[in-house]
Amino acid sequence: MDGTAIILTNGFLAQNAAKTAHGLIRGTRRYRIVGVVDPVHEGNDAGTVLDGKPRGIPVAGTLEEALMGSGGAVDYCLVGIAPKGGKLPEEMKPLIRNCISRGISIVSGLHDFISDMPDMQHLAAKSGARLIDIRKPRPRNELHFWTGRIFGVKALTVAVLGTDTSLGKRTTARMVTDTASTRGIRAEMV
Repeated sequence: MDGTAIILTNGFLAQNAAKTAHGLIRGTRRYRIVGVVDPVHEGNDAGTVLDGKPRGIPVAGTLEEALMGSGGAVDYCLVGIAPKGGKLPEEMKPLIRNCISRGISIVSGLHDFISDMPDMQHLAAKSGARLIDIRKPRPRNELHFWTGRIFGVKALTVAVLGTDTSLGKRTTARMVTDTASTRGIRAEMV
């Protein structure tokens, strides 16, 4: 596990635009989710808002409330929305700046790279926070190309595909992986 995290949903927790948050609330092996910041759903359990199943993840109206509720030990702030076009909404930027200035690292799957924003870079350099854009391509010299090594992998592979966004591809893959694990089958979601 990488560490403790809060999720930012910008009022979208109950909508498809928060599909990243939905997957994280349903389960993640990487982070221990200790809260969600969403002023629209403040005071609720994130799982209850999502699908009626409480998961012990409180929804706070502000970053300060989320940090107090977690005892202040938060390593990561996860951008939990995936709006059309993948652009970071302007109204979320002050909240993300606040996190960075507190030394909380940001993880974003948006197409709008936070690590390319000069103001965010400056704050991160001062606080020691990391800006992690998971969609950002690696530099060309770090890429690897076809070698044929995949033919050496003998494990069963299951492809999970969908024809559009927000259909549940990640959720389905997670359910298959979890079910396999409960039956003693080693499974990984890639």
